[in-house]
Amino acid sequence: MCNENSKESATIKVPANLDKIEDVETLTKEVAKTLIDFYKRSLALSYNQVPGSMTTPAPAIVFPLPRGKGKNEVRVSEQEARAVFSLQCNKERIPFSYETPTGSKHRFSAFRVDEDANNKSYSIDFIPAYRVLLENGDLNPDYKKINTRSGQFDLYLHNIQHLVDQKPGEKRATPDDMDWVIEFKAGSKDGKTGIEAIYKDFEKMLFSKKPCVFFHIVEVDSPESGKASSSNKKIKHKISETIVKQYKESFLLVNEKRKTINSELKSIQTVLKTRTLSDSLREKIEKSRISLIEYEERFSILPEDISWLLCIVELHKPKDNGAAGGEYFFTELKISNSLTASKDFNALVWE
Repeated sequence: MCNENSKESATIKVPANLDKIEDVETLTKEVAKTLIDFYKRSLALSYNQVPGSMTTPAPAIVFPLPRGKGKNEVRVSEQEARAVFSLQCNKERIPFSYETPTGSKHRFSAFRVDEDANNKSYSIDFIPAYRVLLENGDLNPDYKKINTRSGQFDLYLHNIQHLVDQKPGEKRATPDDMDWVIEFKAGSKDGKTGIEAIYKDFEKMLFSKKPCVFFHIVEVDSPESGKASSSNKKIKHKISETIVKQYKESFLLVNEKRKTINSELKSIQTVLKTRTLSDSLREKIEKSRISLIEYEERFSILPEDISWLLCIVELHKPKDNGAAGGEYFFTELKISNSLTASKDFNALVWE
């Protein structure tokens, strides 16, 4: 746990070569610290509306005042996190791009997340319109073909040092290990809504076959000094502990999605072999089959021991007109092609 309620931290120099995970760890932690500082100073701006009353300089990125809320409230979103990350990358001369197309194709709208309230568990299945067979085994008269398409990464760090070092005409070696994917999330939603939002990002990260950072910011009430409302002594808020549990569930959901796709592929192959179909329906089902085969293959070529850096930044609201604050929790997770990391979430150790 790193508490940033006190003095502003010194700037840490980060080299532009992203080969070492320690460099990206340093970068991510610096972003977390800066974000907390900008949050505190943004709230100071909202307190002091009179010119000349500011005692600290305005932040480079301001958390804006939402319409219809009090002067001691600001909007907290992914945009502020991405902007601060971009500022730090620019400062350290690390090339980056926004909304970078993924190399993989997805079809999130064809799936739904179901919640079992009794067992407090989640499952994933096709939306009925994308199932080739009805529950009674009949062909689905309203069947929709499954078209996959590429997604977008929130932020993408380009490791150009390898391009500088390579010889003319030399093929770029192991490109999948050179760049970094950054995904952002803000706030916390309960139940399947929260799970669904996180699992989609996790799937994109997994299919990228690249090291990734998942950067999550959440605004919470200021915790009482020395007390923890979470069972995790290092995490003081139930909200952040809930987020960590959602990480575990989301990762398991991606693994279950593979099984769901395999099951539907078997149904499609059976239908194509044994059923009398119109030309238009056969063409539609065949296109779905090709899309799902490509989808399933993505699960089969996941890399070994790719690093994920997970960072939760708690922004602490000021209490009784006191000072705002914050702290961040950080950990590294190794992802393997067997998706066994879902078990490792239970043993996460947070700084």
